[in-house]
Amino acid sequence: MMIGRLVQCRMIRCLVFGVFVALTTGLHVDEAGVIDWHHKLIGTPLESSTFLHKPVSGSGALAFTLTDRDVLAALNLRDGSIGRAMERKG
Repeated sequence: MMIGRLVQCRMIRCLVFGVFVALTTGLHVDEAGVIDWHHKLIGTPLESSTFLHKPVSGSGALAFTLTDRDVLAALNLRDGSIGRAMERKG
C-alpha cells in the first residue's frame, strides 16, 4: 500500500511538472517579433498587401494590411492598436 501511494505521488509531481513546462514554452524564440499582430481580432497579415500611410499633422502613422481572414485593418504604428478593421463580405 505504501509503494502504491509513493508511485501515485511521483505521478502527480510529474504531471504538475509537465503542465508547468507546457505553460512556460508557449512562445518559441524564432516566433518572437515575426508576427506582432493580434491574431484573435484580425488574423495574420499578408506580407504583400501591407503598406504605410504617412502621418498627417495631429494623427499618428498607420499601417494598412489585409489579413488571411479577409479583414482590412488600419494599425497604429505607435502603440500597435487597431484603428479600424473591416471584414470583406462576399
